[in-house]
Amino acid sequence: VPTTAGVLLNHDGGTGGMRSSLFVDPARQRAVVVLSNSARGTAPAAVALHAIAGVRIPAATADAKP
Repeated sequence: VPTTAGVLLNHDGGTGGMRSSLFVDPARQRAVVVLSNSARGTAPAAVALHAIAGVRIPAATADAKP
C-alpha cells in the first residue's frame, strides 16, 4: 500500500464475525496488528493504517462490503 509514509505491507482477514488487519512498515521496522471480535463498527484496517501511518479512512469506505 503506497502512502505518504512510504510503502506498507498489508494483510486483512476475518471469519465467524471476527476481523483482523496487519500493516508492516519495512523501512521503519514497525508493524501494527488490530484484532476485532465484531464484524460491525470501524474496520480494523482503518484503525491499523491510522496507527502506523496517520492515514484516516472515512467510515463509509472502511466499512464497505466487497
